[in-house]
Amino acid sequence: MSQSGRSSFALSPSSPSRADTRVILVQIEKDSVAEQAGLQVEDVIVAINGTSIENTTHLRKYLYSEINMGDEVEFKVYRDGQPLQLRVIFE
Repeated sequence: MSQSGRSSFALSPSSPSRADTRVILVQIEKDSVAEQAGLQVEDVIVAINGTSIENTTHLRKYLYSEINMGDEVEFKVYRDGQPLQLRVIFE
């Protein structure tokens, strides 16, 4: 999400060779909410607020329909094969 509440990262469909892969980040905008959350290029998003993310379409739909400005959001990601939980308030 950007400061205006819109997408601030580029996405890649999941790789079928990686069982836990859902959505791979390929770009993060500078000074965006995604950057503030600590998301990094090549992070694999598998859940947001406990909801499994199946693909890029599902991720975008979830962000635009379920997240409001001011909400605290928890991302479950894999980075270098290790699970991480990252939290950010969307502002």
